[in-house]
Order: sequence, then structure tokens, then C-alpha cells
Amino acid sequence: MAECRQRLSIASSGRGVASYVLAGHTADGEIRLLIANASDRPARWRLECKEGKRIAGLHIEEVSDEAGRVLVRNAPDSGAHTPPDSVQLVRLILE
Repeated sequence: MAECRQRLSIASSGRGVASYVLAGHTADGEIRLLIANASDRPARWRLECKEGKRIAGLHIEEVSDEAGRVLVRNAPDSGAHTPPDSVQLVRLILE
């Protein structure tokens, strides 16, 4: 997120889970999100890009006390989940 010079505003329609999100653009135009779930329940979410581009997938790097290491995974569309007590760096794959 330190490489994201331009912050993006985000809107959430979710409720019931204590999640925190930062979003930004890198100098190359990549969109990244930092998602923290401070609750004891998983948080399901789906992203929409208002910039006229389609989200083809997500690259997710995840840290949690339970895993004890960085987990890397790819989601094939714009939806995923954040486990309890975890933080994710999400990179959008746009078409």
C-alpha cells in the first residue's frame, strides 16, 4: 500500500463484521486494497469497479495468527472472504 500514491474512496454495503479497508492506485495504475477483519467471524465480500473496467480476478496475500505465514491465493472473480482476525493485500486483475 505504500506504493499507492492515490487513495481511492470506497463504499460498503456490508454490516455485522468489523472490517477495515484502504484502497489506492499505484503509479502503474494497479488497484490495491488492504482489508483487515478484526472480528471473530469470516467476512464475505464482492468488489465492483466504478472505473468502467471488469474485474477478472483477484490476487490475495493473507496474514493471520491461525496460518502463521503469508498465504497467497487467486480468486477467479471479484468475490472472496477475509478470515477472522486476518489482514489481506488484494490486487485487482482488470480486463
